[in-house]
Amino acid sequence: MKEDEKLDGIILIADDDLNINNLFKYYLKTVFKGTVLSAFDGLDALNKCLNNSPDLIFLDISMPIMDGIVVMKELRAKNFSAPIIVITAHEKELRQECYESGADIVISKPVIRQEFINNLYKFFPIYLDPIINLSPNSGDSAISH
Repeated sequence: MKEDEKLDGIILIADDDLNINNLFKYYLKTVFKGTVLSAFDGLDALNKCLNNSPDLIFLDISMPIMDGIVVMKELRAKNFSAPIIVITAHEKELRQECYESGADIVISKPVIRQEFINNLYKFFPIYLDPIINLSPNSGDSAISH
């Protein structure tokens, strides 16, 4: 993919696991040329959202200082409208609470690249990656609400 074909903007990856942050950055590298911010606790995620206005947030629920549920509630209370994709190991137990707190999509860990990119394209629907054959309108994601 050429540099001018990549998605652009600001994305925040909020997960207290450095390996998860690095994995998601790796997934983004092939399709995204914008700014990728990292947060490793909920308070840092909240502050980075309010100070940088990301276009999309990948948010873990189980984080130190402030969990992802509280982060979403705080952001939505401040009229923060960017999409939030919750990525959590506790998806089954927390799915409904995540949606009620402001999540746009909830997916379970471990996340494979195809699922990650497909969900990214739901909010940046401007490119079709022929290598992984995903269309933003294909509806082939297993997660919907």
